[in-house]
Amino acid sequence: MFPDLFSLQGKVAIITGGSRGIGRAIALAFAEAGAKVVVSSRNKRPPELEKVAEEICQKGGQAIAIPAHVGKIEDVENLVKRTMQEFGRIDILVNNAGANPVLSTMADLDLGAFQKVLEVNLIGAFLMSKAVVKEMIKQGGGRIINISSISGLRARNDQTGAYCISKAALNMMT
Repeated sequence: MFPDLFSLQGKVAIITGGSRGIGRAIALAFAEAGAKVVVSSRNKRPPELEKVAEEICQKGGQAIAIPAHVGKIEDVENLVKRTMQEFGRIDILVNNAGANPVLSTMADLDLGAFQKVLEVNLIGAFLMSKAVVKEMIKQGGGRIINISSISGLRARNDQTGAYCISKAALNMMT
């Protein structure tokens, strides 16, 4: 009925947190819709990440795997640079990378754990968005999709404060 409604033919998409779970599913779906996919993850065990890219390629799609920690500017710059070298453009960014909730009350929450959650869930999305938007402006547009959580709208309990704060801030950035 609407064959081109969900077509991503000719588009290039970066999926952060793409080695498993929601990110993996997004990467596979985008590839099925015709996008060239760059899967990325901070996971320093690249086999999981490589498997996603290989699966896409085995099904006839185009994909590459680039390990990157989105909270580290050098990794973000390298990810964008390599994507541009490989595909020449960036049409879609899916900020899916996320650090799991630290289960702790605010009174007991360690500053380092709090910073880690913010670094990945919020600052990582900011750094990625800032890096790709420059390319998107040059090419006349693009889309940035931030994957959040219901926890960004309503705290789940008194032990997930850092996670809820990071997702609420991500919602406001969107």
